[in-house]
Amino acid sequence: MFDHLRQHGNGLTGKFLTLANFVAQHYRRAAFMSSRELAREANVSLPTVVRFVSKLGFAGFQEFSRVLQDKISLELNGVERVEEMARRKDEQPFYAQVIAREIEALKQLLLRFPHQEIGVVADRLIQAPAVAVVAVRYLSHLPPYFAYTLRKLRPAVHPYTSVDSVTHDDFALLPRGSVVVAIGFARYAAPLVELIEGARQQRRVVVAITDHPLSPLALLANHVLVIPAAPMEFIGSMAAPCALINVLLSEVALRQGKRAFGRLALLEEVARDRKTYHGTDQVKDFRHLILSANRNGPQSARRRKVGSDGHH
Repeated sequence: MFDHLRQHGNGLTGKFLTLANFVAQHYRRAAFMSSRELAREANVSLPTVVRFVSKLGFAGFQEFSRVLQDKISLELNGVERVEEMARRKDEQPFYAQVIAREIEALKQLLLRFPHQEIGVVADRLIQAPAVAVVAVRYLSHLPPYFAYTLRKLRPAVHPYTSVDSVTHDDFALLPRGSVVVAIGFARYAAPLVELIEGARQQRRVVVAITDHPLSPLALLANHVLVIPAAPMEFIGSMAAPCALINVLLSEVALRQGKRAFGRLALLEEVARDRKTYHGTDQVKDFRHLILSANRNGPQSARRRKVGSDGHH
């Protein structure tokens, strides 16, 4: 952010300089202010804020705020995140802040959705001889979530929720052309980055699901799916990552067509035979009733219901 100020803000004077100094000194606060709040706090006019953001080369105030928030996400540790959350808790009910951040993350994902890259990555997942999905620490629940559905669509999918010497061995033994999906947001875990460095050296195809195009995972990847992560999250924001994974896996299923439907139908047969899900028989009877009603018409269905109730 400050490199951006230096590159685009040469020669700032008057109110522009006042605003630039305020942002430099209070960027953690400025990142979450509206344009009006920033103008009031920096003691400048709203048009000054608008022109300042444009002069720095941003498309609008929202992009300017996003860059500030990205900087914060990269530099705050866990203690500082909690302190920042506590500082802001009186601005609106805390539950509303948390939910609003998740909603904003989904909005940002929708605005910046990687339409073209999703299709390319889906094809890679279909064609690869094997797929490894890895994430660690607070993201470690995502590889099983990812792999659970992808296994229904194709074989040889392996989730990893930690990195040790065995993980490095497994990655070295992956067949040529295998895809490694690495999921990581700031702050980036060093063992994960080291693992992906090794995967690139072994010529694996790396797909990074990450929060910034310049993250260490993105810089190592063949394909990058960027999720604008909600900053300041002590526990981590999961709405947007899960949404992107759902879209990616749905794209895989649609591109596979009959092959995917055949595997899913087989799994449904197994579930039905084993009574995997509670109420399977009742659901089956209900479906039969609907089909029968459709064949005989609504009047027949109504007559059957009246007869079964014993009324005339």
